[in-house]
Amino acid sequence: MKKLLSLVFGAVMVSAVALSTANATSYTGQIEGGDIYTVKNVSKNGVYADSTDATCGETVKFRLKIHNPGPVTLKDVKVAVTLPSQTATSHSSKATVTASNANPASTSDTAGVKLDKAGKLNYVAGSAEYFDPSGNRLGSLSDSIVTTGAEVPGGVGVSTMQKRYVALQAKVSCPEAPKKINVCELSTKKIITIYEKDFDASKHSKNLADCAEEGEIVVCDYTTKTVVTIKESEFDEAKHTEDLSKCEETPVTPPELPRTGSEGLVAVVAALLTAGVAYAVTARRNVLG
Repeated sequence: MKKLLSLVFGAVMVSAVALSTANATSYTGQIEGGDIYTVKNVSKNGVYADSTDATCGETVKFRLKIHNPGPVTLKDVKVAVTLPSQTATSHSSKATVTASNANPASTSDTAGVKLDKAGKLNYVAGSAEYFDPSGNRLGSLSDSIVTTGAEVPGGVGVSTMQKRYVALQAKVSCPEAPKKINVCELSTKKIITIYEKDFDASKHSKNLADCAEEGEIVVCDYTTKTVVTIKESEFDEAKHTEDLSKCEETPVTPPELPRTGSEGLVAVVAALLTAGVAYAVTARRNVLG
């Protein structure tokens, strides 16, 4: 009887240990989802949000929060970020967190960037890094974060103080408008305007004097804003200058539109009143001589 009880007890203990081991190995961590990926405009000292506005030449910064509710530490934590490659006015970046012992195995979220003109988001090499919840920088991450993904060293523990924040930057680049230049067309000996990309040294010369005959000079005509060839005797300082840059095209800046709302109306009315007073004073001075 004692032998039988001993065998039964042993079997029970073996089963208990096996069950305990199975449960222990099945424990997993979690990757908190929801609003975990945000972005801000660094150039304008912005704040993190689901989306931000930007323009050409500015830098935006994406930030991803990694929180593990438990019950065990997340291992082999990896972050992969996709930055859109197309030229557009609206971009959406996606960040995905994975861990070898997470349930679910991965979690993703998106953050957006809106541009005032079509442009691209270019990853800033070496900008990927990670922080603790207090904002202390813990180190750099591989640039592979925007391709195959980058590992977050040390995993992510269960405590809220073990949260990790991953950040990286992207710069907004916009295609430049084609540049126009004045050249001497060698076949006709005329000065023409072409796109710089169309310049052909066998057909054109950037030395505009090549289009001038003996006794002629190349000038900028103030009245027409064009580069022309004239006789030296025809040069008139009131109409011409040999500084050809005066005839280069300059971008036109559109006037600022009045603001909406009560403040905008007050500003517009004030401007009109000021202009009216100035006009009245000028008129009075003209009348008085």
